Amino acid sequence: MDEELVGTASLSFDLCQAPPTDDHDLGENASPDPSPPAARSASAQAGGAAAAVQFREGIAPRIFGGGKEIEIIRQELNDHDAKAIVTLLTNGVVEKLMLTSNALGDTAAASIADALESNTSLKTLGLHDNKIGTDGGKALANALRKNETLESLFLSCNLLDAETESDLREANAGRPKPMSTEALNGLVLGQHKVAF
Repeated sequence: MDEELVGTASLSFDLCQAPPTDDHDLGENASPDPSPPAARSASAQAGGAAAAVQFREGIAPRIFGGGKEIEIIRQELNDHDAKAIVTLLTNGVVEKLMLTSNALGDTAAASIADALESNTSLKTLGLHDNKIGTDGGKALANALRKNETLESLFLSCNLLDAETESDLREANAGRPKPMSTEALNGLVLGQHKVAF
């Protein structure tokens, strides 16, 4: 008897393609944005004082868990936003930072990597579907060698080459507690965009 695969057509998609851009495109499972519509700053309690991070016009971080989780997804973050991102990483509060489906390149990745070297709070960093290439990937690999807190790093759908992926895997393997490379959490490299 032949086995029939059910729903295979719905599984055929490009992992590097951006997801829907509007909440109404997400169907009935869409959740409302918890941050105010006009928000352009991310505030978090750090040492009893509120630390505000200012982003450029049009960037609206979604903040969860009192500032422990921040999402800035599909908002065209680019290398010019690196300073604000680094401020989030140095406040000692953020545990999960999702910066997926933006336009972050090597300059932003290098700045993020510098901040990761001494960061002790961040556990999850989502950089999926950006424009991070070899230089940014190598900077992140160097940061992994020094950072012991990060548990998940999502880098699929960037411009990484095989050598950079190998460097990232090697850096991860040398950590006191390496991230898993077998699951959807941990060091996730996946497929990448082709750079021309």
